[in-house]
Amino acid sequence: MPPGLPPSHLPLLLHLLIETPASLSFLLRPESQLPLLSYSSSSSSSSTRSSTSRATEITKITQRESTEARLILCNFGGLLLAVNLVVAYLLFGLGGIPDEVKGEVVRGVTGCLSVYHLFPMWRAWKRMKMAKQAPGKGEKGKAVDETEKTLGGPLIHFLVHLLVGMLMGGVGLGLL
Repeated sequence: MPPGLPPSHLPLLLHLLIETPASLSFLLRPESQLPLLSYSSSSSSSSTRSSTSRATEITKITQRESTEARLILCNFGGLLLAVNLVVAYLLFGLGGIPDEVKGEVVRGVTGCLSVYHLFPMWRAWKRMKMAKQAPGKGEKGKAVDETEKTLGGPLIHFLVHLLVGMLMGGVGLGLL
């Protein structure tokens, strides 16, 4: 813990540390976050769609759809970056404000941000379930989901967001 920061700031510091690489990943390499984009960028640039929509098969997407998906992911990366700037301001930029007010602001914002961590946990949980159900993963001629390796993969994502979300919730509830 950096000197001068109260223990209740630890979850914000952890949030800043884990979400900065995530925001950069969404901004700079959006295809690393969405299997469909990693498949479309490595496969042919055909703009036809697969005739079936089963989850175990790769659906080819058009260039326009690929661009739209990348833009949405970049928007999310920008949102994460903006939240990180708010967190950095809470941690390092609230000088001149009485400690009681600062503590209430930090507690309230930290509690609110804890809700965010439910959604990456849900995504990681679904990705772990889908990975177990995917037949022939890694077999010759089958597509491999490169996003499984991004920033540690779904299990790491789940555990990190569980830890940070619980700590943030604890601060929000006044337990830390």
